[in-house]
Amino acid sequence: MQRIYFHKTVCLDKPLKELISISVDESIQYKLEQNGMRAIGSIVIYGEYEDVEQRNKIKENIDLDIFASLDKIEDKRDFHVKVEDFDYSIQDGNLKLVIQTNVYGVKD
Repeated sequence: MQRIYFHKTVCLDKPLKELISISVDESIQYKLEQNGMRAIGSIVIYGEYEDVEQRNKIKENIDLDIFASLDKIEDKRDFHVKVEDFDYSIQDGNLKLVIQTNVYGVKD
């Protein structure tokens, strides 16, 4: 298994007063190629926040294209990418995220 960290700053139209909800999920397809396997898709960030006037929704994507060569893959059936954890902070009214994904079925 390998860990990959993604950093994302979500710039909001108006400064964030309160974060109401946030979730992070993956939407990934897998493709067997001649020299390895590829995970293509995105990490999707959903949420809701309140500014000084109203509630707003967040929907952001981080595009993924992860390739693992055959010599790094332990088991083709086990190769997958999963969001395991995320952390966030609010800086200057914007949302900053660090998202931990694990790539399974590959050697370190």
